[in-house]
Amino acid sequence: MKTIAGPIFAIVTPFQTSGEIDFTALEHYLSFLQEKGVETILTNGTTAEFPSLSLAERMTLVQHCRQGFQGTLLNNVSSCCLSDSFKLIDHSANYADAVVTLPPYYYAHLPELGILSFFRAILQHSSLPVYLYHFPKHTQNAITPSMVEILVKEYDHLIGIKDSEANLETALKFKTCKIGT
Repeated sequence: MKTIAGPIFAIVTPFQTSGEIDFTALEHYLSFLQEKGVETILTNGTTAEFPSLSLAERMTLVQHCRQGFQGTLLNNVSSCCLSDSFKLIDHSANYADAVVTLPPYYYAHLPELGILSFFRAILQHSSLPVYLYHFPKHTQNAITPSMVEILVKEYDHLIGIKDSEANLETALKFKTCKIGT
């Protein structure tokens, strides 16, 4: 996978009033992004309402995005259920350039060892490059720089972290981690 040099756009998922994904609007949106020079998108992220989508909808969404977007595509495979994450990872192998995963959410304040075990299972299962997704406000589980350092030593395909904490101190510590080297 090529190095991502520009911004990553976490796309929204447009919906019809019926609650179904509006794939026509999605196609127009993806065309607009490409016309404006966007090179990398994140599908099924927090702005895409992924917790409200079924696995089938999440899979269909990434398929449509791959058909309508020619740049780098990252797909969020986060789930509290490892087998669901594995299904999303396996499906992503056909459509995405990399996957992104949150720590388990809902289960607040897990011990570091539990979070590491969860990420190890994801990393062992994925043949795609992996980005960790740090968003403790919503997951109630922080990814620490020490966790990243441990995982980077074990998995060459851990290539980055999406940090949505908005904490400069933590972001600077993540920057010193030897990710992707």
